[in-house]
Amino acid sequence: MKYFLLPTAGYSNKGDSLMIEGVLDRIKEYNNNSNVSIPIFYKFPKNKYSLSTVSCAHKHRNNWKHFIYRSVGNTVNSLLYILPKNLRKKFKLVRVKDIDVVLDTSGFYLGDQWPNKHMLKMVDSYKKYKKHGAKIILMPKAFGPINKEGTIALAKGLFSIADVIYARDKFSLSELEKHGIKGDKIKLCPDYSSVVKPQKDSNQEKYKGMVCLIPNFRFIDKSNITSDYYINSFVKIINNLRERGLESYFVIHSMIYDVDIAHKVNDQLDTKVDIIEEPDPKKLKGYIGQALFSISSRYHGIMNSLSQNVPSIGTSWNHKYVELYKEYGIIDLLVTEFSYEDILSKIDYLLSDNKINIAIDSIKDRNITVHEVVENMWSNVFDIIDK
Repeated sequence: MKYFLLPTAGYSNKGDSLMIEGVLDRIKEYNNNSNVSIPIFYKFPKNKYSLSTVSCAHKHRNNWKHFIYRSVGNTVNSLLYILPKNLRKKFKLVRVKDIDVVLDTSGFYLGDQWPNKHMLKMVDSYKKYKKHGAKIILMPKAFGPINKEGTIALAKGLFSIADVIYARDKFSLSELEKHGIKGDKIKLCPDYSSVVKPQKDSNQEKYKGMVCLIPNFRFIDKSNITSDYYINSFVKIINNLRERGLESYFVIHSMIYDVDIAHKVNDQLDTKVDIIEEPDPKKLKGYIGQALFSISSRYHGIMNSLSQNVPSIGTSWNHKYVELYKEYGIIDLLVTEFSYEDILSKIDYLLSDNKINIAIDSIKDRNITVHEVVENMWSNVFDIIDK
C-alpha cells in the first residue's frame, strides 16, 4: 500500500477542491487500497473522502497561530512514533516517515506577487518527506513572474527536491527556464481538472441556455479595481443581458469571499438572479456546463466552462488567463484589463456572425489535445511513483 500526502488541500475554493477530487479519482484507479492523507489542522471533509491525517502541520506563515500549529504538529508527529500501529490505523493518523508520495496540487503560489518567505518553510517541510524516501511531485501549476530574490530561491528550492514539476503553460515554463530550472523533470501539462467529469442533477436543467457569472474577489485585492466598481459592473452586465433577452445566474467558487460580491450585486437589482453555492465541485461544474456562455473572473470557472465546450468571456489579473486563451485559440474573448464596457463589447462580439459556434469548434479541438496530454501526465506520474 502506498501512502499519499496532499499537502496543499483546500476546500473553500472550488477550483482547488475539484483538483483534489481529480487526484483522488486517479489514486483510486491506481490502487484502491492506497492511503491518502492531508495535514493536521486543515479544514477538509476527511470523512467524506475517507482521508487520514498526517501529523506535520503545513502552516508556514510567520504569525503566532501558524507557529502554534507547527509546534503542535511536530509534537504529535513525535508522539506517533510511540503509538502502536493498530491505534494509528484506527484513528487514521500517519507519521511523516510513512509518506511515500507528496502530490502538491496547488494551482498557483510561486510568483513575485505572493509573499515567499513563508513558502520557503514549505520547501523545508518537503525535505523532511524526501529524507524518508518520498517522491515529491508538483502537479500542473502556474509559475511567475519570477524576478525577486525570494521567488527565485523558492523556485530553485522546489527544483532541488522535486522528482517532477509540471508547468501549466508556456509562460510558466519559460519563467522557470530563465533561472536555469530545466531538464527532464520539468514538463508542460495543462490543468488536469479539465478532464474531471461533472456530476449532473435535475436542478441544473433550469439554467440551460442562460449566462453563467463567476466572480472573483482577487480582482479587488490584486488589482486597482475598487469593490464598488466591480459590483456595479456586474449589475450593468446583468441588466444588459436582460435587454438582449438573456437571463443569468451566479456560480460561486469561493464560499468565503465571492459569495459576498454576488449578494451585493443582487441588492442593486430589481429582480435578483440565482446564486449557486454548491458544495460539491463536480456538481458545481455541472451547473456551469448548462450555460450558453460564461463570464468568469475565476481561472477554474473558465476551465470548467471550456472543458465542457462552453465559451467563456474571461477577465484576467495575471498571465495564466492569457496563456489559457491563447491555447484555446479564443484570445478575442479575454478582457485583460477589467471594465464592464470591454465585457459588453465581448458579448457583442460573441453573439454576432456565428462567432459563438466558431469559438465552440476551437474549444472542442483544444479539448482533444488537453485530454491526451493530461492522460500522458498521469501515466508519467504513476511511472515515477512505481520506480
